[in-house]
Amino acid sequence: MIPLLQSDYYKYSQMFRGNFLKGATLFRSLLGNPETAEPLINSGPAMASVFTDFSKSEANRQCFNVLAEKPFYEEAMMTYLKDMAATSHETSAELLTDTGNMIEIFRDPQFDPVFQEKPDLIKKALLKRNIYEALSDDDNCDVALSIDKLRTYSSLLNGVSTNIYTSFSAYWSTLNGTDTPFSATEKFNSNTMQYDWSVLCEETAEVFMPATLRTRVGTSSTYYYYPCVYKYSILSKTWTLLAVCSTESKQTSNDYYGRQAYGIAYDPDKDMLYIFYKATASTTSITCDIVKGSTGEPLQIGIQTASIGTSSLHRPFFCCFDRESGLAKYVWRIDNMYTTAANGWLYGCSVGQIGLVWEGKAAHPYSEYARAYSGYTSEMIGGKFSFTKGAVVGVYQKGESTTTYPAVMVSIHSSGDSFTSSYLEFTAKTPHSTLNSPDQAVVMENGMVLLSWSSIDWGDDAGSTRAAAVILEIAEGALKRHASLFRTTSYAYTAYSFLSFNKVAIVNNQYPTVCSVFGLDGLGGIIKQDYNETFAAFYSQLAPARGSRRYKLHTPGSSTWTLYDFETEVTA
Repeated sequence: MIPLLQSDYYKYSQMFRGNFLKGATLFRSLLGNPETAEPLINSGPAMASVFTDFSKSEANRQCFNVLAEKPFYEEAMMTYLKDMAATSHETSAELLTDTGNMIEIFRDPQFDPVFQEKPDLIKKALLKRNIYEALSDDDNCDVALSIDKLRTYSSLLNGVSTNIYTSFSAYWSTLNGTDTPFSATEKFNSNTMQYDWSVLCEETAEVFMPATLRTRVGTSSTYYYYPCVYKYSILSKTWTLLAVCSTESKQTSNDYYGRQAYGIAYDPDKDMLYIFYKATASTTSITCDIVKGSTGEPLQIGIQTASIGTSSLHRPFFCCFDRESGLAKYVWRIDNMYTTAANGWLYGCSVGQIGLVWEGKAAHPYSEYARAYSGYTSEMIGGKFSFTKGAVVGVYQKGESTTTYPAVMVSIHSSGDSFTSSYLEFTAKTPHSTLNSPDQAVVMENGMVLLSWSSIDWGDDAGSTRAAAVILEIAEGALKRHASLFRTTSYAYTAYSFLSFNKVAIVNNQYPTVCSVFGLDGLGGIIKQDYNETFAAFYSQLAPARGSRRYKLHTPGSSTWTLYDFETEVTA
């Protein structure tokens, strides 16, 4: 009889090693007998010999493979983890409720071979919201970036993609040409979708997409325009025309962003969808309607901001729901960036259940940092430059020369009821006119930004034409430049996002550093790791999370709205 109750790791190790197959055959026979299997899988030394030794020799690996096939594998693994003093929990279910303990196990490199070989526990951990979100925190940046973990994530975090444009086209075909519900004389005619301004809600598994709806009066040549929002249910894969705003106003023009529902923000806790729009092309104020996100039922209609700026210069820049303040916030252009007028370049407002809470300047280079000059300014507009709480909004030259004066990049960040703006200088001879249009841009939900240019006059290299990339951070009260890279234009930097854990990657394609991954360290700096391989967990040019870690919407064009679902079974 095999002495199963020995508490001697060395003896177990020798027992299971044997020759090439003898040890594994013995191990299989012991596990196949309930009388010997139970004390064996509950023996710390026995399990330590299997889990610790499996990567040392093929004979040991055979034993691990035998155990990996058994239904009590997790029970055996917990015995091993307890023997290694990695946990005091008896079951994996208990361990998965202990976020701190799980993170420390993730952090310990001695367990990497086991999890890489059989990542069941990591897979279950990533499906638990408490652990998944902890791994995304900047404080745990190091946990997410070990090479073995990245290989494991790549096998687990594969987004299931759906082109939701095709389903919208099918839905629109059922509406087009039919009578609208708000006018017996108007028929649905066309849409201008603002897909880049869409909002994803993870709690309700829905996508809210703003648009401009055009109707036609009968068969005449009269067309009316309305701001509206469509809703896509990810679970049922169906579309709904959720809300049409300002139906009492018949406008035949949508010039100057009038009648266009660009800015929308959703509060899932109160089921309130905020819709910001210009009621007419000529108005100089913004209107906000609040409707139920579930049904479209009007809650508050026609909340007005002050009449401000020049209507022909109005343009939407940013919109968000700030969970900390409980307010929906909207920023739009009211004047040129170089204006010296008191109200500034970008104006903002905050709206809550009680109506308008705040309005005022969101960014004004002249009064806040240094004057911008006509002809030396460039704006940065669109979802690719923003995340839930802020955005990079523009760049300008600090003087009337691109070779003498530094370029200044501008960001905005939600702060309390209002916004803060921040300014970051780039070395002189970096022109604003190229700095504002990177070939690739990635912004993460923690404010981390990766911008990449295949060819730009780079001030850090005396204005030489270079491929360049920068790692920035949009923070409250600061726009930080953490790192810069530049080299010959023959080797452009390719930008990737490691969306699951708020990290960015630069693929160099030059051995031995094939790619570099950057993450915020939680202490005001960054962590950088270099690798000689790339990972399937990285995605190129994917849209920011915009309030959801699970769902990501990639919208590079009007017919390619690709929705990714990264964790199909995330639980509380």
